[in-house]
Amino acid sequence: LHSFPTRRSSDLGDSTIIRTKIVKGTVKVGDKLFVNNIYKEITVTDVSKNNVKVTSATIGDEVDLKVSGVDRSELSMGDIISALNTVKNYDVFKATVTILSKDEGGRHAPIYNEYKPTLSFTDTFSQFSGKITLPEGLELFLPGTTEENITITLDTLKPLVNNAKFNIYEGGKTIGRGVITNLHEHNDLYLTTGKCDSCNLNRQTEV
Repeated sequence: LHSFPTRRSSDLGDSTIIRTKIVKGTVKVGDKLFVNNIYKEITVTDVSKNNVKVTSATIGDEVDLKVSGVDRSELSMGDIISALNTVKNYDVFKATVTILSKDEGGRHAPIYNEYKPTLSFTDTFSQFSGKITLPEGLELFLPGTTEENITITLDTLKPLVNNAKFNIYEGGKTIGRGVITNLHEHNDLYLTTGKCDSCNLNRQTEV
């Protein structure tokens, strides 16, 4: 799996330069990759690290990728690029979440079930809305505490991977943070009916 978030892109002749950090796997010249957010295949024609051309790069490297098959105008900061068919789209996942206390700049009051904050993934810079569902037996999520098995339902399907870290925002300020621990696979009928029996999600009633 080659998965790395787009940070910046620019045009260079018939090619596009993508500046990104590799978070898993290896990328090399000639690789065919997939921009998951826009469902488009690209080809890596050059790889540069610290302004020096290299034949390949791996986990932790910040690189400039010269690619063909996509225009700068089609890309956005936070797009996820991977090998084809290695990153899936999800809208429900479980996470370990910490809510910041008042002294940490977080919330004054606890979070109730079905709280709807804004989320931002720290590796991809993507922001979107979601809903927090507390695990059975937890009625209040107190500021200054950490809870496991928090279910988060996104407003729409997004390309996601396990262990991705995210921040939670309210009123423009960070009030919590979390990490994905389990990505939920819906049943086969979900794509046609919007209903999943295993997680009880019904997009018809959500809307």
